[in-house]
Amino acid sequence: MSRPGQRSSDQRSSDQRSSDQRSSGQRSSGKEESGERADGKGTEVANKEELYPPGRLLGVDVGAVRTGLARTDPFRLFPTPVGTFSPKQALLEIEHQVKHEGPVAAVIVGYPLSLEGEKTHGTQHVEKFIRQLKKRLPGLPVLTMDERFSTKIARRLLVESGVPKKKRAQKGRVDVAAASWILQEFLEANPEWNTAV
Repeated sequence: MSRPGQRSSDQRSSDQRSSDQRSSGQRSSGKEESGERADGKGTEVANKEELYPPGRLLGVDVGAVRTGLARTDPFRLFPTPVGTFSPKQALLEIEHQVKHEGPVAAVIVGYPLSLEGEKTHGTQHVEKFIRQLKKRLPGLPVLTMDERFSTKIARRLLVESGVPKKKRAQKGRVDVAAASWILQEFLEANPEWNTAV
């Protein structure tokens, strides 16, 4: 029997274990106690629709004269061409897509960089387009995608798909192919946007 004020050996052992845990850096995360999954996936699943809202994605290849536009299917599995427009017409077409062909989850705009990853002359046109788009449709998410090789790849894809040289030379055909490529690259780099995953 321990004297008053004297701690029992069990109490001392318990205190020693607590001290050892603190000194070794072992602390409870608090996630399990609060009901949240320790891996964080419960929160991720709950917020997935908020982070990646349902609807199509629009892809835009902005040019000083011509702007290519493409869109995905509602499940965001693959892109299809919409058309080629002037930058001002492209803004109107995006607004039409959002209001009449929607829902549209986000717009993916090609962002031209140099081989060194620096901004180029074309970057100014893209940034101006994005500002105008956000002003026209303030609630619409606008994301950018590195497109430094989009035009070359679009031309190669047209060749590989068997498009005749005369048609490949038609104004706008490469621009809309580049917009489709931007969407495809975005989906491959960001599979979480694929609603079928």
